[in-house]
Amino acid sequence: MANYMKMFKQYMRDLEKYNEMLKHYKSGICGCSYNPLHIYIEPTNRCNLSCSHCTNRKSGRPKGNMNIDFYRNLIKQSEDLDIKWIYLFYHGEPLLHPHIKDMVDIAHNHGRKIRMHSNGILPLEDLEIDELHISKNETPFSRLEKNLRSLVDVGQDFIIDVIEGYGTSDDIPEKFKPFVYKKQFYNWTGKVGTLAFPSSTVCSHPYKSMIVMWDGKCIPCCPDGEADYVIGDSTRVPLSDIWNSQKMKKIRRKPVGICSFCNIKRTP
Repeated sequence: MANYMKMFKQYMRDLEKYNEMLKHYKSGICGCSYNPLHIYIEPTNRCNLSCSHCTNRKSGRPKGNMNIDFYRNLIKQSEDLDIKWIYLFYHGEPLLHPHIKDMVDIAHNHGRKIRMHSNGILPLEDLEIDELHISKNETPFSRLEKNLRSLVDVGQDFIIDVIEGYGTSDDIPEKFKPFVYKKQFYNWTGKVGTLAFPSSTVCSHPYKSMIVMWDGKCIPCCPDGEADYVIGDSTRVPLSDIWNSQKMKKIRRKPVGICSFCNIKRTP
């Protein structure tokens, strides 16, 4: 019963925060009185694949791994700010970080939940991920099958993401079909695929979360893989200050340059 009440209270806090986000977004309030619903933390931007839908293969950003002590500080801040979910991935394959298991354990020890997206090439069964997505896309299922069967054996739930137009589920055996989720393609602010038409609609993503890259630079939304719109440096400034920085308020007020050709749905 105690555990149920704890879960219920967390659910109510999350619901209250989401309703606050909607109120701020619909009212055009640019300074958020609540903390992020979740944050992305990029363990590394190195990757062992070169997918056509992703800008990582041609990225100009320096490659590197997040310092583990810096990561500990981010998790401590997330606990203080009551940010329950850590999205432990971004513009690379998180399992390439040499201390990825420690990173998962550190978050769990602070009561945080982990969502991770992996390409499934490396073994995952030793990690305890609260929400795991396997980004299949262009990878033949035969390269993933051994690892996915291991996940089933240890009881790890997962979702197989297939981006429409950049992947196929045709080679996935029937046993794994229920795991498949067909995901909408997004164009990395117009750097891949078809450009979207410029829009004056304010995007809701900067009202929900932000991304901390491996080197501490922060950006407001996922499509900005090249960090063209840096909102702060978390190696020098607390996450709470970056969340309501002037550049973050600006992008909540109206679209900026990186928004011009982005195809992400802007409304909540």
